[in-house]
Amino acid sequence: MHPKTIGSTVILSTTIFGAVLAAGPGPEAACNALAEETRSAVVLKKQGLPVDEAIKVLSSKPVPDTVPPEQADFFKKQLPGAARFAYMAGISADGAAKFYLKQCRIGS
Repeated sequence: MHPKTIGSTVILSTTIFGAVLAAGPGPEAACNALAEETRSAVVLKKQGLPVDEAIKVLSSKPVPDTVPPEQADFFKKQLPGAARFAYMAGISADGAAKFYLKQCRIGS
């Protein structure tokens, strides 16, 4: 990886998780569902879908039934950032899901 790419990745990751931090610790059910969406985003990336298209695909799906109605807004708001993280992280689907879940739970 080139230093410029690494720097861009760090900045984007900081921006994404800065938004999560501003929201405070995430609600458990929404965080779990978002972690699964990062897993889906990695699959879409491997299929060659651009990140903006992946966000459209993921956002077009209904909020999972596992997310209580009071957490739906949090889920919808965080979904684009979760997808962008999955694209930029360059790690496996499982790794992206686990890392995102951990960060979402603590809010940083």
